[in-house]
Amino acid sequence: MQDADTAAGPPHRTEPRGGFTLLEVMVVVVIFGILLVVAMPDMGRRNEWNRLEGEARNLSTRLQTARVLAVSHRVPYRVVLDPTALSYAIERQDTDSTWVREPDVAYAAEGIEEMQAVIGGDADAVTVVMEPRGTVREEDAPAVVRFLGSRGDTAVVSVVRTGRVTVRMARVQL
Repeated sequence: MQDADTAAGPPHRTEPRGGFTLLEVMVVVVIFGILLVVAMPDMGRRNEWNRLEGEARNLSTRLQTARVLAVSHRVPYRVVLDPTALSYAIERQDTDSTWVREPDVAYAAEGIEEMQAVIGGDADAVTVVMEPRGTVREEDAPAVVRFLGSRGDTAVVSVVRTGRVTVRMARVQL
């Protein structure tokens, strides 16, 4: 005679099974894809923000370098901005009152859309002169250079009469 359990068919497994079903894997992949799509625009914005802040800090460093060189060499140094070319350079005043680029390099501000400068209240001025005593020339203070990113974010580099340089970042809210 047959047992009632064996007559109904093969026994069912009651121990846990290993692995995942295809449906479970597909659900996880879809959720991961949605999270990736949501996070991608923010990562692009963060990269632009970092480039913008990096360029502002580079200019800040060059302004501070010009100040240190002016004090140590006891001659005026200046930072010459070229907003059209998105670049700037450091120059030293020579003995005959001419300006010599030192070092002979133009620093390009990469990853920005626009550079604006207001130096001593003049939007057309493009030079910030550092005097041998470490201050900014009176007619050049305050100097404000604004870098604009493609999404409207800005980085502002400011130099006051005492030679103090600051960097401020402003993010456009979406």
